[in-house]
Amino acid sequence: MLAGFLRQFDVLPKAGEIKPDELPGLARGERFCSAYEQFHLCCNETEISFEHAVLLLNALASGIEIRLAGCSTCGDLVVEDCLSARRAICAYCPREAHAGIPDIEAQCSSDRKSEPEGEMRHYHQESLF
Repeated sequence: MLAGFLRQFDVLPKAGEIKPDELPGLARGERFCSAYEQFHLCCNETEISFEHAVLLLNALASGIEIRLAGCSTCGDLVVEDCLSARRAICAYCPREAHAGIPDIEAQCSSDRKSEPEGEMRHYHQESLF
């Protein structure tokens, strides 16, 4: 949520706008403080301190470890781990993220319940081609 506020308050530089070392500035600092205050009003019991927020800003501005991206399913804003092999996905799209695995597990457990006791189904691998 804080990353979203930093983006909304125009604290984060646009791609190629400035180098992360050039990030400090009075106007950007004022916008940063406003973004942090707004975040703190929404999440008043957060453990993210002002210093943590500065670290988040620097990490997002450098774009080496984390960056802002759109969810690959719905397009919502997410913080993406740049070092991950997984695609960026929001917390509200778990079914697409796990390719329906929870649904398959639920279906398999209900199939097992419907089988008479002592009987086992026999499965075999078929060719994919």
